[in-house]
Amino acid sequence: MKVKSSIFDPIIGYEDVKALFLKALRMHGDGLPVHFLLYGPPASAKSLFLLCLQRVKGSAYVLGSRLSRAGLTWLLLEQKPKILLLDESL
Repeated sequence: MKVKSSIFDPIIGYEDVKALFLKALRMHGDGLPVHFLLYGPPASAKSLFLLCLQRVKGSAYVLGSRLSRAGLTWLLLEQKPKILLLDESL
């Protein structure tokens, strides 16, 4: 998967996390499955990382508070995103 290194430019700091994401996304392009769970205190850029990743071709960003089981099923079976970005509810 070709992802520009500048995808995370809107995020200040977190250089180690940016490098990890880029490495994993490139491994995903080689056919390896990649999964992330972002956990941390409020205001630690979790949602901002997901919003930046939304620009990757084949990704789908959804809010958990706005998603039903039927909606998730439709998204996965019909849209078939390569990357599913599921953010917590607001």
